[in-house]
Amino acid sequence: MLLGKGLERIYRKMTGYSVKKIFTSYNNFVYLVEKEGVEYILKESTKDANALNEWKEKLPVPKIIEKTDKYLVLEKLSGETLKGRLTEKTAREFGKYVGMIHAKEKTRRGELLSHPKQFWKEELHDLIGYCHGDLSLMNFLAENETVTGILDWEFAGEGEIIKDTFHSVKTFFEKWKFKEEIAEEHNKYLRLPDNWKKVAIVQQWLSMKKNLSKIDRLQWKELNEEQTRERKEQVRIEWTENLSKLEELYKTI
Repeated sequence: MLLGKGLERIYRKMTGYSVKKIFTSYNNFVYLVEKEGVEYILKESTKDANALNEWKEKLPVPKIIEKTDKYLVLEKLSGETLKGRLTEKTAREFGKYVGMIHAKEKTRRGELLSHPKQFWKEELHDLIGYCHGDLSLMNFLAENETVTGILDWEFAGEGEIIKDTFHSVKTFFEKWKFKEEIAEEHNKYLRLPDNWKKVAIVQQWLSMKKNLSKIDRLQWKELNEEQTRERKEQVRIEWTENLSKLEELYKTI
């Protein structure tokens, strides 16, 4: 089996694992591996480790089976991603877990060193907190409408809580269908500002606009040159349409 970039070196250090499947993402390769009849997930990154250890007793996150300075072997959780499968029940669970994450550590007024002017420290207070960093529905697993896993914590840290909750390149509109349910559950742990709907739409619009200008730099590890050109054109059309949708949504708030 063809191994991803860097894995051949890693693979030689592993004992007893066999690679069954390779998954690709924008950031790194992820592998389904097997050892003594049990399946695990191998990530060519260790950035998740601190957050996984921090949340292992509180949230449904995968346990770390093995860690080196190059890779993580993680427990393989049951369930399928929520992308394309969001319901009112799973949306409420999504909101609950996101609220729990954001309530962990709320930055106090005057401590936002990245925003030196006091005006911005005050204005952004209710928007800044501890965030997962990549709350796409593809990073939530569920089984029988119950969330079984929250994945990919490599970007966890201080961030914008409304953007963390609703922003997603691929699943914003799916989450937006259940925005009231998500917000209601989130507010049980940390209350969103009253203007969260407008903020969410503006943040998504700005992000999509920025991404649209960077399409030519996008790369997909599994695609050849011709396939990459075709994918970029598809993405350009989709994101342009989404900008128009967001502008129409904003008018309804």
